[in-house]
Amino acid sequence: MNYNTYMTMKATYIPMTETLDPDTGVRKKGQQTEIDCFIYGKHKMYRSSTGEATVSEQTVLTMTPVKVGDIINGHEVMSVQQYNEFDGTGTYYEALL
Repeated sequence: MNYNTYMTMKATYIPMTETLDPDTGVRKKGQQTEIDCFIYGKHKMYRSSTGEATVSEQTVLTMTPVKVGDIINGHEVMSVQQYNEFDGTGTYYEALL
C-alpha cells in the first residue's frame, strides 16, 4: 500500500541528537526540516517512561523515522509506534504529541 498518498500535510520536524549539551545536560537539536505527514487531533492514552498513564494532544502519521523526544510543530514526541505491512514494506510511524 502506498502510504505517501495519505501524507497530505506538512510539519516542522526537529530531530534531537544523542549529544548532550555540557552546560545544560539537555540533548542538542538537529537540523530543522519539513516532513510530509497526516495530523489529527485524536486523543490517545499511552504510558510514559515512568509507567504513568498520559493522554496525547495530537497524533501524527509520517513515513519519516521519528523518535521519542524529537520535536514536531513545536511539540515533543511522547510516544512512537512503528507499523509495517505484512511483507515488510510500507513502514510508517504514529507519533503521539
